Amino acid sequence: MAENVIRPDLTPEKVKECLKAIDFHDRKAVREAIWDATPKQVFEIVIPTGHEQLNRGGAEPLEENTVVRFVVDGDGGGSWDMEVRKGKLVVSPSGNASPRTTITMSAETFAKLMRGQTSGMTAFMMRKLKVDGDLMLATKIQPLLLG
Repeated sequence: MAENVIRPDLTPEKVKECLKAIDFHDRKAVREAIWDATPKQVFEIVIPTGHEQLNRGGAEPLEENTVVRFVVDGDGGGSWDMEVRKGKLVVSPSGNASPRTTITMSAETFAKLMRGQTSGMTAFMMRKLKVDGDLMLATKIQPLLLG
């Protein structure tokens, strides 16, 4: 499996190549593959790819054009907007969109979520994850985070 591990130094093309060999139904394999991935790699490449593989023809957790913003503070962090456009999950660096919900966490909490070492609900209850806006929407999108 070592060839399918996503490292911070990989180009987006190499990350996509690694993802081709991963069955996103196997949460353990996903966690192993993204163990050292950066938030940018996870938000911009892993989550959209996983969503596409897992949700072919399924019900979308997001309504069309509803924006959810993720803010990851600290090393390798950043801010990304997630929305469904024409039935496809799109994640991009935050822009001028008005998010319905903003989810903020540290890079450390993000890593623990992706590695399966904590859940979104636990992080929220421990005040390690902050939700501004529609809390119910934040709970609906938890499956998109693949962790």
